Amino acid sequence: SKLEPWSEVLTGTPGADPGWDPLAFLIGEAHARGMEVHAWFNTYFVKGGAAPAARTSPPHVMTAHPGWVKYQDDRWWLDPGEPAVDGYLADVIADITSRYDLDGIQLDYLRYPGRDFDDAGSYARHGGGVPKDEWRRANVTRFLGRVRAQLLLARPLMKLGVAPIGIYRNPPGVRGL
Repeated sequence: SKLEPWSEVLTGTPGADPGWDPLAFLIGEAHARGMEVHAWFNTYFVKGGAAPAARTSPPHVMTAHPGWVKYQDDRWWLDPGEPAVDGYLADVIADITSRYDLDGIQLDYLRYPGRDFDDAGSYARHGGGVPKDEWRRANVTRFLGRVRAQLLLARPLMKLGVAPIGIYRNPPGVRGL
């Protein structure tokens, strides 16, 4: 993609082209066997660990847009309160869905990383006086609506799913997510 660098998982080097198209291969082989392929997107979660992203071409989102990312709990996250983040993510999804015969899109990490997320700056710029919790929910809902509308126009039969955290509140004796 012109929007995202190659993952180091493929070659061991961030941004290095493996010389073949793993997603095209996967889709071809799966479809030949009657299987569906859904692309899994880590929506707002960007990267684990404190280290900055490697220099790549195209640049990693952390390098290209450092004002969009925040570090929390040993992970880097896109700020859902920055309207430009919606456009960027929607463009990445549109790029993939226009170039590949995918059967579905699954959005993971479609949430804020926690109530203590440092979005005071984006809230001050874009909150418009709405209570912060409502504003945060509206940010996520707005993005999901944008992606849904985009898919309905371009690929109306494509499936769209969201991977929620499994446990909203831990009942007595249960600890987990």
